[in-house]
Amino acid sequence: MFYEDKSGNFDVYSTSFALCVVTATVVFIFFNQTLMFGISALLKRRIKQNRSPRLLALMKEADELKQEQSKFSPSNDFAAYFKIDRKLNPIKEEIEQLKAQESKTGASLKADVIAKVLTQAVGFTLLHFSASYQAFCISSTIFWPVNFMLRFPSYFYESQCRDESLTPVSLFAVIYSFFVVSMRLMPGKKDNSKLKMS
Repeated sequence: MFYEDKSGNFDVYSTSFALCVVTATVVFIFFNQTLMFGISALLKRRIKQNRSPRLLALMKEADELKQEQSKFSPSNDFAAYFKIDRKLNPIKEEIEQLKAQESKTGASLKADVIAKVLTQAVGFTLLHFSASYQAFCISSTIFWPVNFMLRFPSYFYESQCRDESLTPVSLFAVIYSFFVVSMRLMPGKKDNSKLKMS
């Protein structure tokens, strides 16, 4: 985890950069779903803003008629109430037809797919950049036979350990484990688990 410069001295910049990159990767993985839903919601909102002028005009007209209708009582102002109702019904039908046409284009589904692909692409890119950083080396006998998992995602990078009997532990594995333990020790998490059990 502590990187050295060409003269063998501790390199603050390289170590800090490695910590920032790997921490950003771990945070992104932890909040991947939240980010994906956020991007999807943003895209769907954008789609709604780009609706056809006809649909927007009808929705505005329907809202105005509903506000006007709310001033009357169906029992006391029968004629006025249902006169507005007769105007409102065909507008509602046309709105539903236009919305059905919108849903056929699969705009919402496209937004979900784009958000998923985008977050996964960013996640894989961050993993790629954090793969080259190794924290330290441990004996190959520790955690055997699953000790190779501690290298993730550095499988395709050469080991920085000076002895073949040692297994490298990636900086990603260290920070990810720290995050997992921290999340489990958070008081809120414990309270939630107790509520679920009860």
